[in-house]
Amino acid sequence: MIDVLLSLLEQGHEGPIVALSRRGLVPHRHPAAPIPTPEADTSDLFTGSLSQRTNRFRARQRAGLGWPGLMQLLRPHNNELWHALDLDQRKRFLRHLRPWWDIHRHRVAPQIGEQIDAAKARGQLSIVSGRVEIGQTTDDRVEVTIVRRGSDVREKRSFDRVVDCRGPRNEVDVQVPLHAQLVKDGKLRPDPLNQGLDVAVDEALIGRDGAPSDRLYVLGPPTRGRYTEIVAIPDIRLQAADVANGLIAALR
Repeated sequence: MIDVLLSLLEQGHEGPIVALSRRGLVPHRHPAAPIPTPEADTSDLFTGSLSQRTNRFRARQRAGLGWPGLMQLLRPHNNELWHALDLDQRKRFLRHLRPWWDIHRHRVAPQIGEQIDAAKARGQLSIVSGRVEIGQTTDDRVEVTIVRRGSDVREKRSFDRVVDCRGPRNEVDVQVPLHAQLVKDGKLRPDPLNQGLDVAVDEALIGRDGAPSDRLYVLGPPTRGRYTEIVAIPDIRLQAADVANGLIAALR
């Protein structure tokens, strides 16, 4: 959404912009100065229920780290934290906590935050929490119905354009020819959380029969179900190195 907003503003768009999501959350901004990685023991964050761990996160934040410092502390351990959760805990995290994690974890630069605030202050940008239903569409108009969060009132609106800003889809999609063929051949299945593709510990693609492939490997966001934080280049680079080293070892 922020990329689309900035693109519109850079092109001189002066009309109103409505950004709608289920909770109406916007990413926090990075501090103006770089944050050094805090030195602190994180072992207590790997045990207990999801509620207990969340309470410990909040205690660290209140103790002086702040949210930026806490995210910096957790950054090297994100995938370990994810693997320390069982399947039910992961489902609860995705259902209840993921949006708040994302706005604290994936922050925007200070100058970007200033542009967002300025667009809101002048009344150009409205952030709405709720859901939208697309109605009649023509070449130059889109009729929509907005139902705001916590309300049953159906608000009819008309827009020049509607832009889907939910980002790339990582789950199995039989509308994608490659996915469709792999599903047909029994070489692909969704991960247990339907966040992406099911992969083994060495990133080998797992097929319908539960067996990992000896030829097909997956990198990056499609492995999100196994590594919930796998969108940044440094993380994908390490993942690619592990796969390459594994393949080289298998050839020896």
